[in-house]
Amino acid sequence: MKIMLDTNVLISALIFGGQAGRLLSKLFLSEHELLVSEYDDEEFQAKLQQK
Repeated sequence: MKIMLDTNVLISALIFGGQAGRLLSKLFLSEHELLVSEYDDEEFQAKLQQK
């Protein structure tokens, strides 16, 4: 299954962990494919640089 997460979920998972972090960990350990759009990738990088 292909799964796409938005920027807020990715940032929350990486910075705070919690439920979003557990979800991301399960995705990496599974057969699912995580998709990130070019727009979300650019937004993610910009928001991390702001922090």
